[in-house]
Amino acid sequence: MRILILFLIYLSITNIFAQEQPTPIFYLNSDSVDMNDLYINPHNIAEININKETKRSRVDIKTKKIPNFLSLDTVLKKYTQLSETANPIVYSIDNKVVNNKANAKIDDTYFIYVEVKSLDKVNYLDDKYRNLIIVEITLSDKKIEPKISIKGQEYLK
Repeated sequence: MRILILFLIYLSITNIFAQEQPTPIFYLNSDSVDMNDLYINPHNIAEININKETKRSRVDIKTKKIPNFLSLDTVLKKYTQLSETANPIVYSIDNKVVNNKANAKIDDTYFIYVEVKSLDKVNYLDDKYRNLIIVEITLSDKKIEPKISIKGQEYLK
């Protein structure tokens, strides 16, 4: 009897915790979007409505004005002197590697900071990887003030 009760408890617990919630569907101003590749300035969001009544939850995001999104190619041209290159480029936005360059879109109201890093002087890499370029994009909703470092610890504005 004890084994039967423990088995039933085990089945009920695994059934409860094994249920996976499907990912919600996101809509930006009534258009379906993939939020993994979309970077919206939070100050531009007017309201967010969540509808949990459907099988897959629906998240409606309404903005204050229709956002203008920049592609990664546009960001590269606008914020760097890097021209069209045959070298492979790896993009990261806010320390997250971009998996699909074509789908990534950035709200143009962000303050966008771009740092380009080349691996050509990294001597422990194979030669085939030394032509790789890393483009790190940092997004901020306000302008970043320059900092002066004294002895590596204190910062002055």
